[in-house]
Amino acid sequence: MQLFRGLIVIAMLSSNLTAANTSQNLTHQISQQYVNVINKNNEALDH
Repeated sequence: MQLFRGLIVIAMLSSNLTAANTSQNLTHQISQQYVNVINKNNEALDH
């Protein structure tokens, strides 16, 4: 019974994590694009 309850908790946590992960992924992709743009600007300034 305890194991079963633990599995339900894990399932709930992982579904929450998936939702959080998706938005975090989007944020990460957007910030990565900003970083790429900044790096390109810096390279252009260096040359």
